[in-house]
Amino acid sequence: MSKKVFLLGVFVALNVFSLPVAHAEDNATFVENFYRARIINITAEGTNEIAGEQSPFQVVDVRFLSGPYKGETITIEHGRQFIINEIQKVTMGEDVVVSKTERFGEIRYSIIETDRTMSLLLIGAIFLGFSILFARFKGLTSIVGMVFSVLILTMLVIPLIVSGKNPLLVSLAATFLIAFVSLYMAHGFNRRTTI
Repeated sequence: MSKKVFLLGVFVALNVFSLPVAHAEDNATFVENFYRARIINITAEGTNEIAGEQSPFQVVDVRFLSGPYKGETITIEHGRQFIINEIQKVTMGEDVVVSKTERFGEIRYSIIETDRTMSLLLIGAIFLGFSILFARFKGLTSIVGMVFSVLILTMLVIPLIVSGKNPLLVSLAATFLIAFVSLYMAHGFNRRTTI
């Protein structure tokens, strides 16, 4: 049995270490940024025929709510650059996420989706409340461990991989660090957790 386990381990190790290491690509010709905006006017609505199918479109004025363009107003042709359906049509006063794409000197704005920030914050607050309500102190410490995990991923793992470090080594080191801290935060400092 141990010979099979050893051969399996060698096979897995050879596969893992033979994977090509992807380096961060310098892509200066394509830049995409996302901003929150509000629909302030719908100037036109209609349908396009694309590949024999009718697809709705809207021409809307949006006011930026975030970023360097906060307070500025632009006009976007929603549904002309890509196909949308009736559900994706926007309404007056709706908050949306706008994408600004710069490619080869050309700037395009498009509505990506409805801004769901408040809904997500509400769901997150309900989750945190139930975690603390049902699990009490362990629920709170588990949440602290989860926040630590997210911080390690966003502040350490992603920047190191983007800067060109070996993704396998970075991920393994982060995994051990996250597991160590999260286990002790969720289950406490006791003998069972250590074993």
